[in-house]
Amino acid sequence: MNLKTMKLYAQVERVHNELRALGFDAETPLKVSDLTPFDQYHYFGSEAVDEAARVLGIGPRSRVLEIGSGIGGPARHLAATTGCEIVALEVQRDLHDTALALTRRCGLEGAVHHVCGDVLGPLPSWTPFDCIVSFLVFLHIADRRSLFTVCRGLLGDDGGMFIEDFILRREPSRAQLDDLQVKVACAYLPSLQP
Repeated sequence: MNLKTMKLYAQVERVHNELRALGFDAETPLKVSDLTPFDQYHYFGSEAVDEAARVLGIGPRSRVLEIGSGIGGPARHLAATTGCEIVALEVQRDLHDTALALTRRCGLEGAVHHVCGDVLGPLPSWTPFDCIVSFLVFLHIADRRSLFTVCRGLLGDDGGMFIEDFILRREPSRAQLDDLQVKVACAYLPSLQP
């Protein structure tokens, strides 16, 4: 599945254009709040990230993995608002590089650790995480069995997950299915039915 069919992923420079429009040059230090209006590549923005933190009880001692971290918005927000340590895993090199640069400009490189890699590919030997978060990413991964097996292996015994994703509520039309595949790169759409 080609994720670059999604305009959101194909136009990474958009964040730099937004910053320039606000008067920030390429070297200006940033606050997380400077980026919040446009670094959340999912629905409900930082409110959804706050909800994940609340539901999972993320705090200063939490060790968190974000799968599909994009340009790093949720990871930076979690680190800044909860004091947690977070590993931000992103498969797309351009998004990863942008996230790394923005995190440095926010002074959060000690709390947010960016890793470019595939959750289904070889990963570092990480100690278990307290929780995993993912915002509109699992829908891109067709092999759900492998995905959830890997996630379970990355979580400690009391670990939890928060996943924001699309759910099939009714049978889509042919045009909607095409849009899901081409515009959203949706490889899998779970149903509410078991």
